[in-house]
Amino acid sequence: MNNSQEEKLKANKRMIGQTVYVIERDHHSWYGEVLDTVDFETFLIKDSKSQEQKKISMFDVRGCR
Repeated sequence: MNNSQEEKLKANKRMIGQTVYVIERDHHSWYGEVLDTVDFETFLIKDSKSQEQKKISMFDVRGCR
């Protein structure tokens, strides 16, 4: 992992515990809690309704509530 990726991972770790709005490729949208970072551009997020944990690209996370 290069320095740029390490910096992104460090920044993404600050999102842990935050509630975020997710828009998936099939246009299904939902709120969830960031549980962890998988890598420098992927989060592990728990769906607030189904409690299902999903790996989500940072590009599909639209903002915090």
